[in-house]
Amino acid sequence: MKLQALITCFIFSHALLAFYGENDSKIIPFTEIHSKELAVASLISRSKLVENEQYFTSKKYLPSLKDRFQVCESETSIFPYLNYTSLSDCSGVLVDHNKLITVSHCLEKKLASVCDPQNPSHFWIFDYISYGEEYFSKYLFLKENVFTCNKIIKRFGHIVLLEVTPMIGKNYKKFLRTSHILTDKVYSIGHSFGLAKMSTGKVKVERELIEEGSRAYGVYMNVSIGASGSPVFNEDDEIIGLIWRGKNDFGPLKYYPGEGICRKFNTCNEAGQNCSYGSEFELSIERVLSLDKFHDQFLATHFDD
Repeated sequence: MKLQALITCFIFSHALLAFYGENDSKIIPFTEIHSKELAVASLISRSKLVENEQYFTSKKYLPSLKDRFQVCESETSIFPYLNYTSLSDCSGVLVDHNKLITVSHCLEKKLASVCDPQNPSHFWIFDYISYGEEYFSKYLFLKENVFTCNKIIKRFGHIVLLEVTPMIGKNYKKFLRTSHILTDKVYSIGHSFGLAKMSTGKVKVERELIEEGSRAYGVYMNVSIGASGSPVFNEDDEIIGLIWRGKNDFGPLKYYPGEGICRKFNTCNEAGQNCSYGSEFELSIERVLSLDKFHDQFLATHFDD
């Protein structure tokens, strides 16, 4: 599931990723959710939620991953979560109390309504997590974990810093540190395919790139559409970048005997070659935006201990 999380704001008009080698991304069990995982947020449309006094629930009969993206049933052998409800459009992460970073294309077209604290079209939700297969279609979100965006504080190239606040109470969540330091391997936590909180396997940074004036890292990581804005960590659990974009997640819609009209995942080898779908015009490797500019210009002087 390649990293191309170019989701021009809630409508997946840009494809994301592909699978590199054997899929090593997984939904994180609720028993393994700790402060680090709870600092990662999903961006969910208000239209998919039912509000109660102390919490929200997801609406009934929302599409599964399979239905949302018209994935062939046979692809369960590659990715076992096809029947899980797909709610989220993008990801983000807390870097200070009430301050969250994400990537700019997650906000582009609906910016005014996303960052409207009085009538938000979307929420940043920190407890979109799985409680087991029997709960894969219905979710409950406590209002203390549902945040609204008040305003954009500043842009750092394609990285955006937002002021966010919980609907109830104060924010006591742990925020995460950023770093310039690359380690041998990196990994990500986010909401690939709009699913509950997921983690990837650890992969090495293949190369450094310059993307539209910003430093980026090239990786072969199994993240996908919906993962844009997800933090990428070094082996010291410090954030070194955000998922940005990469190869197509899927092949084209077509007729398959016994399955009807559907699409299959784009699969590649671990070196990003021999992909099942793609073209010469596609990105050759997944992009992670470095936080160097953000860290140097803002974080280092405002939030570091």
